[in-house]
Amino acid sequence: MGLGVRYFRLAVTTLIFLLISSLTVPLTVRSAGPSHLGGVSDVVVKADVWVVLVGLGSIADLVKPMLKDMYESTLNSSLGLRLAVKLHVVTYSNVSELASIARRDAVISRNVPEFIVRYVRSEHPSWVIKGAELVRADLFERDAWVLLTSKGVVPRDADYVLLIMYAPPPQGYFRTYCISKYVPEVGGYRNYTGMINFGGNTPLYFIDLSAILAEWPNKGQPGYSSGIHVNTTVNPPLWDVGSPSREAELVKHYVEGYVGFLVARKLFAGLKWVPRYVVNVTVLDFSVRREGARKVLRMLNPSTLEVMLHALLPSAEWSVYVTVVNGNATPFREVLLEGVRRVDSCVALNASLICTMLEKGVVAKVTYVGGEAVIPVYVLVGPHPLCMYFGSTNFTGMAMPGLGIAIAFPGYARRVYELGMDEVIAHEVGHMLGLPHPFDRIGDFASTYPPGDRNGYARWWFFDFVATPMSYAPTLAGWDGGIFYYDAKSLSRYVAAYLLKEALAKGVSEEVVSVAREKLSKDEVLGADGAVSLLQRALSLELVPMNITVPTVTSVVTITKSISVTVTNVETETNTVTVTSTVTLSTQAPVPRVNTLIIVALSLLGFVAALMLTATVLRRKP
Repeated sequence: MGLGVRYFRLAVTTLIFLLISSLTVPLTVRSAGPSHLGGVSDVVVKADVWVVLVGLGSIADLVKPMLKDMYESTLNSSLGLRLAVKLHVVTYSNVSELASIARRDAVISRNVPEFIVRYVRSEHPSWVIKGAELVRADLFERDAWVLLTSKGVVPRDADYVLLIMYAPPPQGYFRTYCISKYVPEVGGYRNYTGMINFGGNTPLYFIDLSAILAEWPNKGQPGYSSGIHVNTTVNPPLWDVGSPSREAELVKHYVEGYVGFLVARKLFAGLKWVPRYVVNVTVLDFSVRREGARKVLRMLNPSTLEVMLHALLPSAEWSVYVTVVNGNATPFREVLLEGVRRVDSCVALNASLICTMLEKGVVAKVTYVGGEAVIPVYVLVGPHPLCMYFGSTNFTGMAMPGLGIAIAFPGYARRVYELGMDEVIAHEVGHMLGLPHPFDRIGDFASTYPPGDRNGYARWWFFDFVATPMSYAPTLAGWDGGIFYYDAKSLSRYVAAYLLKEALAKGVSEEVVSVAREKLSKDEVLGADGAVSLLQRALSLELVPMNITVPTVTSVVTITKSISVTVTNVETETNTVTVTSTVTLSTQAPVPRVNTLIIVALSLLGFVAALMLTATVLRRKP
């Protein structure tokens, strides 16, 4: 009998212990780590980056051990989005093939750009200059992508490919890359020459270490005299870097910059995601006889702008409306009367006054009506060139999260003429959606700068020549009509995470949520079978035609090329976003989380086993 009592007490003690464990262990695991998506822990997006090294010889062998296997970064802390980038470093031996493509896509000219002549005369005065290969950057990007995928160097479905090549042209010739852009105001093409890199039409981005880049800065480049050092570098071609170790360090720096600036795009959403966005462009004309409005309208094509915006965020429907009004009949008249400055040849408007007008609701600001967001864009044009200022900074346009967009025509340093009105508006809408400039995060990588030398090696190139409306460079000239690849991926990750949170809150089937989460974790967000489309269908967010009401400023005078609008008063909400630009690149791979369901199942199994043991003991009790 004593033995049975001991068994009985042991069984009851075990039963109580397992019962408490089955309740507390899952709770402990569930509360471990941050929780964002409706009680689900962080979503780790896994991206594979293929780095193709061509023509680097022994430098490639030095670079490979210097690169980390895994890079981690936080994409959006509010939605719990993290990125784990895995590098696949490969070499391609047929350097002559890429050199031939470059020469095929080039204009061979004896009219050598002045920056190439200055560089060669300075560093190698004895060299004979025969001519230049002026390579179309957009063509080379496309042809290099076709070559590397067709040869099986990288997978055809690769999301991110960085090509770093060293393929000098024939002796006496010097290579640089260029793009061309049609400028409506001048009625012709404008060429931008002096690049070593380009990308964005395809998943491929290339860097040619045998090309010569324009000096930094010069009058032919955006940001000149504005204190914004973008689009250029003083890093020399690889043959002048100085030593194999420095060459390897430079290549490593380019790889890590590509990961940090283009793949790991941080996002700070300034607008709620909705299925439909309406961009209401109001041209506020203060000029005589509407000359200013006519200049703006020559550079503004609503259909082109809609295509650009859809390329930025393919998961939404975009509509653009344009209205021209008499600026003197609107509250914006005060902006031209108070706090104006003279900046070079421009009249600079006080940007803080415009922001205050929108904050107080004096004019229409961002409005949400059901599944639709209306984004007001105010373009100010007068008898003299206009720009804006805030403090000591002069600029062309500004995006005010939750409020709207203001653009002064033609902007600081005539930026609208440099980029195009459609591109400037797309740039500011990108900011409203949460996209930064490619160069905004340059300070994040200051600790990785290599030591400087007489060539100015430490001055880092900003990864700004990318086919994206978020760049200050006029790179949309090289956009061939495809998607802005890096921006579209970044925004679609955010939308997928947002919709996943909605799906969890609204009880979408566990099977659909699981598939969508898996696609998001693999960075499969674009396309008809991507995470975004899957969740849109599950939430019944298919886009349907609808009649819309577009808010605009009051007291308008509509003139040529305007559209009829209905003025309404709609309650709006303002979203304030604090933007930081901190990124952490580490070597730690994501820590696998223990599956809570497995722990609960094991705990219940233990609980049932304890009950059975107790019942057995009780039956044996005398």
